[in-house]
Amino acid sequence: MPGLWMTWTTESLHGQRNATIQNIVMPATCFTELPLTSARGHTTRYGCMGFGFTRRFVMERRGNPVLYVAGKPSYDVIIQNIRGAMDMFEALENAEMQAQQQTQPPSDFDLDDALRVLRDGIGDPQLQQTFEHLERWLRANPRIRINTRQYPNWTNAEAFFNHKIGMWLVAAFLKNMSQCPDDEDMTYLNEMEWRIVHSHPAENDGLLRQTQHMRDALETGRPGPNPPCKIPFDACQLKVLVFPDSETKQTAMNNPSIFEWFRLSTGEMRYPIILTIDELEAI
Repeated sequence: MPGLWMTWTTESLHGQRNATIQNIVMPATCFTELPLTSARGHTTRYGCMGFGFTRRFVMERRGNPVLYVAGKPSYDVIIQNIRGAMDMFEALENAEMQAQQQTQPPSDFDLDDALRVLRDGIGDPQLQQTFEHLERWLRANPRIRINTRQYPNWTNAEAFFNHKIGMWLVAAFLKNMSQCPDDEDMTYLNEMEWRIVHSHPAENDGLLRQTQHMRDALETGRPGPNPPCKIPFDACQLKVLVFPDSETKQTAMNNPSIFEWFRLSTGEMRYPIILTIDELEAI
């Protein structure tokens, strides 16, 4: 079945107080909501072959619009807070070996205070030490549940694991507004990007498929040059097909395999809107 390749996408973001989110790497496929009549400029950066889908197609695969951030530290109101939350979880991971040796929290440790820091204390200079203590407390009391209104039935481990994954997914949908923050050219903001990022729920539902390249990357810890995932789709889901020129369009439609792909099981032919870049500009 035809599909869209999900390539390794990398984002690096900067915020106030030297906060950075460096090299967030994830399998992703990117879309734009630019009007078709404005596609010419878009093709100079991303190529002249275009596939158009509905918003529902993207959302069903857990896709969303990206959140554009200023990228300039003096303007940032987002990256610093997310970086603080990510640091919290890194502190928990770094404390794992210590926790195996010292599983009891200090006598003056207060769980309510630790949870207050979790909620309100992003940027607190005592953040790492506090959560090292919390990690030890959690390990010493594995059956205790954190009593929160949002997640009353989660164990401690489940709560922290899900918050950590949540922080990663937030970062995966962030993007700088401009190619160079100092220029403030808003190049990327004007693209109105949506993004499908790999998620296990979408994969479990058969909406995404891993390739061997994904499995290799998970084993080695090093993403390679080949697409790690694929997003399958059929002829009914493809709404617009854009070719670079008339010659390419004619060659493709004369290919028996491509032609037959548009035939439904009922025998009916189901074509999307088929155009060239030049025809888009004439609309």
